[in-house]
Amino acid sequence: DENDVTVSSNSSENVNKGRSKFNINILDDGKIIGFNHNQTDSSIKKSLTLEEAKKASIDFIQKLREDIYFADDSAQTKNSPTKSVFYFNGLETVDKGGRVDYNLNWKTNVENELNYSLKTQLVGERVSSFEIQVIVPE
Repeated sequence: DENDVTVSSNSSENVNKGRSKFNINILDDGKIIGFNHNQTDSSIKKSLTLEEAKKASIDFIQKLREDIYFADDSAQTKNSPTKSVFYFNGLETVDKGGRVDYNLNWKTNVENELNYSLKTQLVGERVSSFEIQVIVPE
């Protein structure tokens, strides 16, 4: 029957059958500004390279937000008429013993305007969260 699902494993490790939990933050206009997927850490084994992690983050966000674009450096965004152009602003790697997770940061750079930070977290090979926040001027 095409509706039957068969799961098999030749692994000696326990298979986690826990539920996933998702949280989404949405503005009044329907734009998603935050996403969080709680995953069981011990069940994730594969990790990505930094370039793969950046690409996975960008692809994920652009599926959710067609109005967000990414640029390679801030010089490209200084005179941009839109606040939705983000440039890469740093990262943190987290060594999980056999797997590397990433916290990636982008921000807008529009002079004399409010700017925004965009942060993503990758656990293994998947985006587990992202968040957009206003950068409060000093």
